[in-house]
Amino acid sequence: MAVQDVAPVVLDANVVTTIINNVNSLYSTAIGQLTSYTLGIVALVGVLIPVLVTVIQVRSLKAEKENLEAHISDEVDKAKLNIKEEMLQEMKREIESVESKLISSLEEKLSEIEKKLACAEAATSHLQGNDLTSRKLFALAAMDFCDATHQYLKGGDELNGQRTLRMLIEDCLPEMFNTDFDDNIIDEKIDALIELLMENNSNNRYLDKIDTLKKARKEAKNRKKSEG
Repeated sequence: MAVQDVAPVVLDANVVTTIINNVNSLYSTAIGQLTSYTLGIVALVGVLIPVLVTVIQVRSLKAEKENLEAHISDEVDKAKLNIKEEMLQEMKREIESVESKLISSLEEKLSEIEKKLACAEAATSHLQGNDLTSRKLFALAAMDFCDATHQYLKGGDELNGQRTLRMLIEDCLPEMFNTDFDDNIIDEKIDALIELLMENNSNNRYLDKIDTLKKARKEAKNRKKSEG
């Protein structure tokens, strides 16, 4: 009975040993496979990560390139507009400068022409005044000398203006009478002449002439024909 009872126990131990060995083998195999898988995954990840990083970098660089190109394009467009605007402004300034010079030149030419015409008219009145004075037509001569003096001053010929003014004061007015002023024409011409003399009276160079002219006219207007 004792021998028969022990045999199954030994058999059970062998079975257990076999099972343990099989389990160990299974675990070893599983661990080996897991290690292989793990190493494979790590290797795969090691390969994929650089690839993904490269792809991301390429996309990022591409986006940056597109943004940079767009920025450069905008800056180029702005630069073109600025250059165009500057060129237009420069052309405008040049045109305005040329126009200003032309206008100034034309104004100078017109002023010279006007002065020459004024002097020509003055010379005509001057000659007529001389002729009328020689014929003792002093009232008519006075009007011509007023006109001549006025035009000489407008034309810038002060020398001849001084001469015709002197002839008006010294040669004509002393020979005139109150009746010569009845139509107010001579008065109006003398008033206009006095106004022009005052406008050109810088440094009081016409002050004495103005006073003398006013005095001579007053005396002439108070002179009666019988006094002649």
